[in-house]
Amino acid sequence: MNTNSVLVRGCITVGTGIKNALLKSNLARMLNHDGVISTKYRESRVMLIISRLINLVPYLLNTFCARHSKTVEHSLVIRFLRAYGEAEYAALSFAAAAVLLFPQSKWNNALPFAAFMAMLLLHWLAKGVKPDNYSLFTIHYSLKNPWVVLYGIVIFLSVAFSVAPTTSFKTFPRYASCLIAFYLFADIEWDKRKLQRIIDFIIICVAIVSLYGIYQRFNLRVNRSTVDLVNNPYIGARVYSVYENSNSFGFLLCLLLPFPLVSAVYGPNLKFFGSAIISRRFISGCTFIAGSAALVLTFSRGAWLAFAISMIIFIALTKPKLLPVFILLGVVALPLIPDSIFNRLMTIFTGDTSLSTRADIWTAGVNLFKKSPVLGAGLGLETIQHYIIANDMYPSNWNIYIHAHNFLLQVVNEFGIFGVLTFFGAFFTLLKAALRNRASKLCIACATGLIGILVCGIADYPISYPRIMLAYWVVLGITFAAVQVQLSNIKYQISDDAPGAGRG
Repeated sequence: MNTNSVLVRGCITVGTGIKNALLKSNLARMLNHDGVISTKYRESRVMLIISRLINLVPYLLNTFCARHSKTVEHSLVIRFLRAYGEAEYAALSFAAAAVLLFPQSKWNNALPFAAFMAMLLLHWLAKGVKPDNYSLFTIHYSLKNPWVVLYGIVIFLSVAFSVAPTTSFKTFPRYASCLIAFYLFADIEWDKRKLQRIIDFIIICVAIVSLYGIYQRFNLRVNRSTVDLVNNPYIGARVYSVYENSNSFGFLLCLLLPFPLVSAVYGPNLKFFGSAIISRRFISGCTFIAGSAALVLTFSRGAWLAFAISMIIFIALTKPKLLPVFILLGVVALPLIPDSIFNRLMTIFTGDTSLSTRADIWTAGVNLFKKSPVLGAGLGLETIQHYIIANDMYPSNWNIYIHAHNFLLQVVNEFGIFGVLTFFGAFFTLLKAALRNRASKLCIACATGLIGILVCGIADYPISYPRIMLAYWVVLGITFAAVQVQLSNIKYQISDDAPGAGRG
């Protein structure tokens, strides 16, 4: 037996031990525990009232259609709404593609708000004209997550009690767009085919922005405001594709790259959008490679670290026996890394101007939290900037506050303690649901992307740009949909396997 075979067998043994330890740990038990708040909420009248309020428009329309059924059946408007209801997933796919592809220089926050408000109205109307719509009289599972509902309430309170109400009110449509997008993804009926279509759209968008980012590398000049040339003299220009910010582009790739990876490795080898030439796996694999290359060219250290950790999580969830091999290959590959990338990584430990300024920013954020811990300053980055500068919360004379450069600190500065509980409650509830249903590879992709964006938030605020925030909530919506489809498949399999199932 040679040395290589011994090494491989040793790695497999270690990987199997790690898997068994995880299965027997408290983490595994936590994934199968719903929590006291979620359980009490599902049994409360509060959820019933919220469900009735949200379904008020569809309920009234459904009642009208039932009373005038003969007239309604011949209406072109009713037929259009029913057709839209059947193809609503396609409308959401195009909306998600627009969010990912629209150039940042032409982005207007009013456009997604208007678009998602229109889609919400169409959703309600299509739901109301649907025949035999029993979901209007029951509590839909999209409302059974208390944290998203409570987070929506906290957003309203943050506007009402903001230190700058006018500024917060102007910011409100950005957050409303995110919650509406999540609700639409959570409230429509999904199946595997519909989910695969929207994942195809995301893969195409990732391919386009990644290839454009690679093309940028050869046409950009170095931006001295984003590159410390003293400590990073060789990195050159940092690509940002259509997002105007290299870090934001890197964070978005961390969030989305698990989807082409899962599609390439585990997806059905079907023709991509009916193509007779190229398979979905091939397109997905090429997209993952291009996206990884674009991620490297962003020179975003936080995104690199988050992507590496998310890939470790991905392998641990799918092929735990290969985890030690993956880590060993990563260590062996370190000497082969180009100097520009290696030096950029080393500045995490040696420090540069971007890291030193974070100390002042974090200090300002902590000072704000001490001053307003319960409700925060109010909704929006501009509100926090105004509050910190007006109260002279910096430890130095440097007075350019962009955002907290930390996920937890930014949320607590905007919304206070209640905002942290509800925002991260929604995040971890959906992450836990995805990990609990990890038999679905799409759920694993969602969980991997969410973990990546969480790691990005250690030293940055990954959803500082409104469109990145919107993309983040779209992924949360896809996570919710993927979990529900997986649960539906499990129930279907159980009913098929029951004694007497399928017998005439």
